[in-house]
Amino acid sequence: KYVCPAEGVLDPESGEMVPPEEVQCAVDNNMYLVAKTSAMWGGSPPPLFCAPKTMIAETPRWDYNSWCPWQSPIWGQSDGWSEPFGTMAPGDVYYGPNTATENVPPEVVKADYPAYVKAAVDQSPGDACLLAGTCCIDKKSQKGGSWKSCPGGCANSFVPNLAVGDVARTDVEGCCWWGRGAIQTTGICNFGKLNYFAGKKAADRGKSA
Repeated sequence: KYVCPAEGVLDPESGEMVPPEEVQCAVDNNMYLVAKTSAMWGGSPPPLFCAPKTMIAETPRWDYNSWCPWQSPIWGQSDGWSEPFGTMAPGDVYYGPNTATENVPPEVVKADYPAYVKAAVDQSPGDACLLAGTCCIDKKSQKGGSWKSCPGGCANSFVPNLAVGDVARTDVEGCCWWGRGAIQTTGICNFGKLNYFAGKKAADRGKSA
């Protein structure tokens, strides 16, 4: 949620300052997003996600110290899950990409990824919870890792000198402006600049975009 400076953002063409509220993206506390990619080493965390408190009020933390069955079908899988899930490798059963749920067996699929996260908190990864759909399906080919709870929610790091983000958070409401990809753009101001000078807002103003 890095906001634009109060004095505004310089328009390089006109040389004038554009008010911050015209440039930066608005924070939508009802936004629900799941990133498409993540690291794939054993126990690595799943894709980033954001969701309103109505979907997940307190966010757990990720613990990489566990193992997940992912290469071969597990005992009871063909009885518990309908085809094609009953005979596929567990690593091919997962939430995603993004907010998709069709890669999870209908017998255990939750309404959305945050609902799965809540069900997966403090589970012990292994065959039983995988078969129940409450662990090891955060991403494709998940080799390990699980969600752990903290009393009152797991707080993030904070930066005291920020206008927004100077207080630790235990939720992910409105926290949808993470940096991904080659340019590593982050926050509502940087995304807003990209949109204002090269995206839809530029096109709406009759600029080349």
